[in-house]
Parts: sequence; C-alpha cells; structure tokens
Amino acid sequence: MKTNRFAVRGTHPVSSIGSLRPLPNRAAERGVALVITLLLLSMIMALSVGMVIAMSSETLIGGYYRNYRGSFYAADSGANVAIESAQDQLVAGMPAIFASPPLTQAQANTLAATIVSHINSSYGSSPV
Repeated sequence: MKTNRFAVRGTHPVSSIGSLRPLPNRAAERGVALVITLLLLSMIMALSVGMVIAMSSETLIGGYYRNYRGSFYAADSGANVAIESAQDQLVAGMPAIFASPPLTQAQANTLAATIVSHINSSYGSSPV
C-alpha cells in the first residue's frame, strides 16, 4: 500500500497538468489557513478600533476638562469683579454714613440700589 499523500492518475505523478490531487482524508483540511487568517485579521482590526475609540475618548475628556476649568475661572473672576465693585461703592458711600446718625431703611435701600445699578451698568445684568 502506498503511503504517499497524492494519488497518481497516470504512470508518472507529473505526467499532465492536474495529475496530483489530495487524498480524501486531507479534504477536511482545505481552507483552514484562510479561516485562521481571517480570524487573526478580525482580531487585529477589533483591537485597532478599540485603541482608536480609547484615544478619541481621552481627547474628548481632555477637552471637557479644559472647558470646565476655563468656565470655572471665568465665573470666579466675574464674582471677584462684582465683589470688588460692591466694596468700592460701599467705601465711597461710607464717609457720609459715619458723619451722620446710622442709616435708615430708605438710605440703605438707596445705597444698595446704587451699588446694583453701578454693577449692572458696568458689567451687564445677571440673568438670575
């Protein structure tokens, strides 16, 4: 019995084109390399897509953090400007307050209205 893996059709194994053919027990192995290659390719592609998504997520997180910090400092700066302006207005109104008896409710309301109108005219009104 032959142990050769090719069945010979003619007298010589290479006598004509297509004279070599695989034996039936090897037929189940045909295309395995293609399947393995496709599986490896899909795995590499999935890893690449995952890396791209991770990098884009990091970029978005960095942008959100930058916007958060910028808006925080802008709000803090605006609050400090309003506080300083209110202090300036209070200091400007104090000599008249200390020279006379304590403020009445009408004088306190007038002073508060003056401070608010100065802040609104200088920096705009608040939507709140």
